[in-house]
Amino acid sequence: MEYAEFGLIIVALLGGMLLGGFYFGGLWFTVRRLPYVGHPALWMMLSLMLRSAVVLAGFYFLFGRHWEQILAALGGMLIIRTFFVRRLRPKSEEMAPPSSRRQQV
Repeated sequence: MEYAEFGLIIVALLGGMLLGGFYFGGLWFTVRRLPYVGHPALWMMLSLMLRSAVVLAGFYFLFGRHWEQILAALGGMLIIRTFFVRRLRPKSEEMAPPSSRRQQV
């Protein structure tokens, strides 16, 4: 692998991270807004369509026919997804069912 190809792989990884940040950040924003909108199902569907369209267009126009770059971009999206899952995870006490929470006196 030449240095120029390696550079393109790194750019694809960073581009995938950027697209993943848009996709999963948009998902987080959408879910946070659901209790406050009048039509949550419509809001969720429109958000999904917009996020998917932007990511698919980004993959097509930025990485086109180069499978190595597409694979690196997918890896970048997975890195960002892992970051979002770990960073935005609720605390363990919030996730426990109400019956198992301790009573505060």
